[in-house]
Amino acid sequence: MNELHFGRRIRELLNQSLDLGPEKNARLKAIRERALARHRAVPASAAVWSGRGVLAQLRGPEAFVNELLLPIAVIMVIAIAFGAWQRAGVQREQFMALQQQAKATADIDAGLLTSELPLDAYLDQGFVAWLSDESQPD
Repeated sequence: MNELHFGRRIRELLNQSLDLGPEKNARLKAIRERALARHRAVPASAAVWSGRGVLAQLRGPEAFVNELLLPIAVIMVIAIAFGAWQRAGVQREQFMALQQQAKATADIDAGLLTSELPLDAYLDQGFVAWLSDESQPD
């Protein structure tokens, strides 16, 4: 038994026990005809190209926004957020490097201030020349 015969057999069984009255039967027939008309109105190519097929065609132009523009907007927001997160990471690394450099400078300053040499010795140009001579290997 194929699908067509199966469907006809089900319809016959349902119709045998169906006694709703003429008014309800007329309403059901009108609804069924409207559904069939909508089904025939949708071209077959629309169902292939659209992700949701018939539903997208029945909804109208807002389907374009829901199926295309909204996902693109979400992807753009994610990309912008990721870029901002990356920039924040780079800025954090630069800040940490500046903190380390400031700490090193503070250590040098503390070493100079606590050393036994007077501060005037560091300001003497001869001392600077002597330091540069001492730092060069022979």
